[in-house]
Amino acid sequence: KIAVTAAAGGVLAYSDVTAGIGVWTASARPDDGFVAADIRNATRDIMQKFYPAVSRNGEQLAFIAFGGLKGAKLEVRRTDFAGRGETILPTQARGISFVHYPRFSHDGSLLAYRDYLDDKLHTFIVPAGASAGSDAGAIGQVWDFFPDPDFVLVQTPAGELAKRSLKSGENTIVLSLKEGFLNDGSLAPDGRWAAFRSGLPDGRVSISIGPVGS
Repeated sequence: KIAVTAAAGGVLAYSDVTAGIGVWTASARPDDGFVAADIRNATRDIMQKFYPAVSRNGEQLAFIAFGGLKGAKLEVRRTDFAGRGETILPTQARGISFVHYPRFSHDGSLLAYRDYLDDKLHTFIVPAGASAGSDAGAIGQVWDFFPDPDFVLVQTPAGELAKRSLKSGENTIVLSLKEGFLNDGSLAPDGRWAAFRSGLPDGRVSISIGPVGS
C-alpha cells in the first residue's frame, strides 16, 4: 500500500499497486536493427518471469517463473511459439536467488539450467520434450552450447570462460581478463567467437567480443 491518506472521521484512502514482470516478444531484423512495434506477451499466468532465453531457430522459449516470497515457488519453464504446450521443471527454490539461467543448445534439442542439489548448484541437461534432465555436476554457469552439443561454454569459479566437455569433464580456458570480471557469454553460430559482458576495476562495464577457437 502506498500514498496513504486519512480523513478526520476515520476514512483511509490509499493506492494498491501490483507489479508484474513478464516475457515479451517482438519481430526483429538483425541485419539493420529494425524491431517491430507489435510487442506481444509470451506468457499468460500471473507468476513473475525472469531471464528468458530463445532457441536459435526462434521456435522455443525458456524462462524462470517466480510465484512470490510467500509460496517460494520457482520453476524453469520451456515452451514453444507454436502453442504445442509448456514443460515445467520444478526447482529447489532458494528465496529470490535466481541462479538457474536456462540456455538452449544450437539446435534447440537440449536445455541447460542450474539448480540446487545437496546445497550445491548443479547443471542439469534436459532433452526436448522431457520433464527431467541428467545431472552434469557442479560445473559452473553454462552460458551457451558450442555447435557440437557435447561441449558447453561455462564460467569457472575464477571468473574465466571455458569450453567444457560434458562427456569427459575437461575444461579448456578460452577467455580470461587480467583484471576485472567477465560473464554472460554468448557464442557465434560457428562457435569461434563469444560476446560477453566485462567489467573493470574502475566501474566501467561493456559488452566485448573475443575469439574462443572452434
